[in-house]
Amino acid sequence: MKKYIAAVMLFLIIGCGVENKDPVGPYSTIDGLLSDGWNAYSAGDYETAEAKFNSVVTIKADQTAGQIGLGWSRIHLSKFADAHGNFSIAISIEGERPTFDIRDEDCDVVPDTSWVIRPEHKPILGLPDPIINSIRVDIDTVTGDADTTKLIYSVVSFTDNTITVKWSEANTYPIITPPEDRDILKVSYAYYRGGENIMQVHAYCGNAAVYHAEGEYLSAIIDANAVVKISPNYVFDYYPEIEIRKVHLLLAQSYFSAKLFDNALAEVLLLEPTWEYDRESGTFLYELQRKIQQLYDVIGGL
Repeated sequence: MKKYIAAVMLFLIIGCGVENKDPVGPYSTIDGLLSDGWNAYSAGDYETAEAKFNSVVTIKADQTAGQIGLGWSRIHLSKFADAHGNFSIAISIEGERPTFDIRDEDCDVVPDTSWVIRPEHKPILGLPDPIINSIRVDIDTVTGDADTTKLIYSVVSFTDNTITVKWSEANTYPIITPPEDRDILKVSYAYYRGGENIMQVHAYCGNAAVYHAEGEYLSAIIDANAVVKISPNYVFDYYPEIEIRKVHLLLAQSYFSAKLFDNALAEVLLLEPTWEYDRESGTFLYELQRKIQQLYDVIGGL
């Protein structure tokens, strides 16, 4: 009888008095882990954030938001190579890349100016190398022999459509000469070929921050410009403090560090149109860098 009563009580406890519920404790869903990750990130606890986002991609490797959160966390932990890997995976998951690299394209000189050249594809995002090589071929009018001269130009600035260059001190050719129509100019650059995938924008923004932190300013410029072209009013959904003004400020500092001072000035004026400056002043570069730092103090960095 005692055994029977005990069995009945056990049945009542198991079968009647208790509902089947999910266990109370840490989130086990992807959404919960993402939420925990960004909460930790917002609190500056990047190691916890990294662990949460890593759990997301362990559950589902092609979870783009997890890869992006993991990348941003690793930036703050100075794990730059790993962060690059996460952002690259995120870009690939979301389909075709909206940017494209052109290597050693033959370029034409703009007819109405001596120092401007025009690549074929637009808009230009940036250049992986500040040096442009040119081959000039002179034909002897008497013998018909060809004389080839290698010329080197340094990039001064660029727009969506053109690249402005100057004579490089690396030239062995003694006479300063601008590019001519007969020259064969070899230009490497990146351009935006279209696409509006916001998750790829998030990944490009993270990659720009990594490149900037590593001092790879020309690469930072390319990826930051991708963000600007794809999403001119960009705000990061998961952490709104990452937004377009900070991208422009990263561009300003990256341009300055890459000695593309006119581009840096354009970014500063975009952020503070009323700034007064003297481009011809001997202290202009000092004033420009100081203004960029002042903007960092107000806006903050990525």
